[in-house]
Amino acid sequence: MATKQFESGVLFAPSVPQWARRALRECSQEGSLILASDPPPKKVYWVVPLLGSLLRGLAGALAAPVLVYVCMAVGGALVSTPSEDVFEVVDEWADRFQWVFVVAGVAGALWGAVTPWRGVGKERAQQKYHGRYLTADDLDGPACELLTRAAAAVDRVLGSAVHRDGLLDRIGNDVVLPQRLWEIARLLHRQTLLRAEQEAAWKQARSAELEAVTAPQREALRQSEAAVLKQVEELEGYAARVAEVESVYTAQKMLGDNHKYMDLLAATSDEESVAELAAHADGVSKQFTESLREAIEAGQVLALPK
Repeated sequence: MATKQFESGVLFAPSVPQWARRALRECSQEGSLILASDPPPKKVYWVVPLLGSLLRGLAGALAAPVLVYVCMAVGGALVSTPSEDVFEVVDEWADRFQWVFVVAGVAGALWGAVTPWRGVGKERAQQKYHGRYLTADDLDGPACELLTRAAAAVDRVLGSAVHRDGLLDRIGNDVVLPQRLWEIARLLHRQTLLRAEQEAAWKQARSAELEAVTAPQREALRQSEAAVLKQVEELEGYAARVAEVESVYTAQKMLGDNHKYMDLLAATSDEESVAELAAHADGVSKQFTESLREAIEAGQVLALPK
């Protein structure tokens, strides 16, 4: 799923905040992300990491200065002469560089206090937003293919210049398209689970009773698959319309360079071609206006509730 909608292979519901998305992407990259098809994770309790933070912070505050003193002792043993007492050298260094022990103690306390919390954000994100993200592993082949098509169509619209420049309904697209994509993803996930259920049922001994029960279920599944396919094709149709507008928009922007070509024709005394170029520019402007109107209407239809 190589699209912007699937950053690190995860598709999020629009309601998932950015901090949780970052944490969940990290889980996905580490291979520790709990799939939507799996049972939800256990609730994260704050007492355990809090106690761990206090204990590790205290241990770090004590251990870091000791480690600094040991390093000084090793250094003193290396640089002192046989006539010198190593511990006297180390004590002299310790008196001179007392601030090093303070810095080491603070750093050790901070390191120890922060360490137990490193995984809490990821655990909390998975626990709170489980079911509001999907990965390729949550989908079977047909569902994954359809969702990739839908995501690519959304990427083409949101990445177009006519969208960025506000010529389309930018607010509507930014809200409607991710929501529509998420709705499609949820349906595809449910279809994946039901297809697996049907496949598992038909691995059993077949009977007239099994056929009587599963036949209408398979028909309902087929109808849902057809409906989702239609929604994906609507997204692709809208993306195609936006691509057409994009091409005409590029042509309209290039009209700004027409004066260069008119000057060139005028310099060659070709007044007839100058008039033709100006008339053609008017035609392109009218075509852009019409194409933009059609694209906006297509977007509005796409935003209608099903």
